[in-house]
Amino acid sequence: LSVPRDEVRIRVSETRLWAADDQIPAQEQAMQELEAFYVEFMGRTPPAQALAAGCRFYQANWFRFAGKLDKAEAAIVEAHELLLRAPAPAALEIRVAAQYVIIVAPTNPAGAEQVARETLAKLPALDLEARDEYGWLVGELSSTLCRQDRFAEATALLEEQGRWLKTRGGSATDQLRLEALRGAVLARSGNAREALPVLEAVATNPLSKVHDWMTAAVVAASTGDHDSFQRLSRICWLRFGSTVEGAAAFSVVTGLNQQPMDDNALTMARALLDRADDGSIGLNLRINLINAFLAYREHRYPEALVLLDRFLATPDSRPGSQRFGAREPGLLASSLFIRAMLSAELGRAEEARRDFAHARAQLKLALGDKPGHDRGENWVNTYQAENRQREAEALFQAKGIPLPERDAK
Repeated sequence: LSVPRDEVRIRVSETRLWAADDQIPAQEQAMQELEAFYVEFMGRTPPAQALAAGCRFYQANWFRFAGKLDKAEAAIVEAHELLLRAPAPAALEIRVAAQYVIIVAPTNPAGAEQVARETLAKLPALDLEARDEYGWLVGELSSTLCRQDRFAEATALLEEQGRWLKTRGGSATDQLRLEALRGAVLARSGNAREALPVLEAVATNPLSKVHDWMTAAVVAASTGDHDSFQRLSRICWLRFGSTVEGAAAFSVVTGLNQQPMDDNALTMARALLDRADDGSIGLNLRINLINAFLAYREHRYPEALVLLDRFLATPDSRPGSQRFGAREPGLLASSLFIRAMLSAELGRAEEARRDFAHARAQLKLALGDKPGHDRGENWVNTYQAENRQREAEALFQAKGIPLPERDAK
């Protein structure tokens, strides 16, 4: 399938933007290239508004990742407005709408929901190029409803889209994506036991992805369902253990780490982690955290503490730190529970208690105070943090370390 030259030019600059990681000059140069393309496209006769919208879409995506939310919103709003005035491929319209929902929903959920529903209503059928974007948009719309604790409406939306898919060209994979989203809605509402059979059914489907397995494993561990976790682990090794790399390998190690591993599993997990670092920003931010926890599992406590503190010291200014770094409350809670366990193993009882209290406060921040409240788009992190909390509590009890009082800081 050929790609028009202008789209290739945009994608090259977008690739340079992400490849720049935390190199500010390289980021600025790539962003300037996208801005120059935008000016060029708008200066044509007639203006190439769909291409200009593509530039704004990629800029918005980066601004959001970098934590520059005002700039992200301005860029995605303009991209959406450009597409209202010009014909564009369905895939681009859906992609822009999905990013619009992600960026705008925190401050204007009603507006984000309207854009998503209007875009879905315009789809006469589901063409091949728009399939992934369609799933993305439906997922973000259901996420917006969850954000407002409208879980029943999110489930109804997914059921409605399932019926639509049956008559509009949806595949078995598309239907599986909707089931994964249904499980996520249940998990986000705090109903882990109801979510587990749905997520496990998705994870054991031959069409599932590694991420499906990882989320099911996390929820299984959080419910204490050891049989489900072991069953999922066996499936994981058979399907993914010898082939995955990059983010997929990272997901496998993350899932396996939810419970202690025997020596053989630790050896395989270490081999997987060696294949995980693909240079992407998200993985680079989290690699020290997962390395630290694996070192903890291997009883290499001083080394684990060094790696963990390196993760915790990730500067807030680094792109992606709000989602993948120590600024994300669920990840921070997990990290501090691990640190509490490391301190306990190293005989530093008071330090362990301080870390535990700090971790518990971060977990409370991630969960909110209201029972049944949405756990947010990072709901998997909150379940992982709860798993770490239970493990830390058991270790403290075994070592005779009293847990800090509930109001301890």
